[in-house]
Amino acid sequence: MRARAHGKTGFQHLANAMKYSTAFPVLICSAMKRELNPERMWASETGLSRLWLLAIFTNSLYSFYWDVAKDWDLTLFSPSEERNNPEHPWGLRKQRIFKPENMYYAAMAVDLLLRCTWSLKLSVHLYYLNDLEG
Repeated sequence: MRARAHGKTGFQHLANAMKYSTAFPVLICSAMKRELNPERMWASETGLSRLWLLAIFTNSLYSFYWDVAKDWDLTLFSPSEERNNPEHPWGLRKQRIFKPENMYYAAMAVDLLLRCTWSLKLSVHLYYLNDLEG
């Protein structure tokens, strides 16, 4: 009821679930790369690597968009009239908890970086790197 009063519908929850579901192609492609058997595979190693990279970028960018636009309610991905509103700094919102604007821009940059590295952490074919690290 409260969600409908604020103009939100079930689509918002479905779109949020999509954020998590974009991790599945990363996992599947990575598992296929780990168990690569060229005779039984429908794709080449190069094709599978490209598909894996596409899945990583899709997962990272969609998750980043969701964090900034939906979870943090910033205007970075809003229409230009809202994003460029003179009442608040570019890409931010009018009411902010922290005064320094650079703090928000730094948080967005760190979020994008962490989203990309988190997708790499999902990739089981890279687990051999754990042995090198420690």
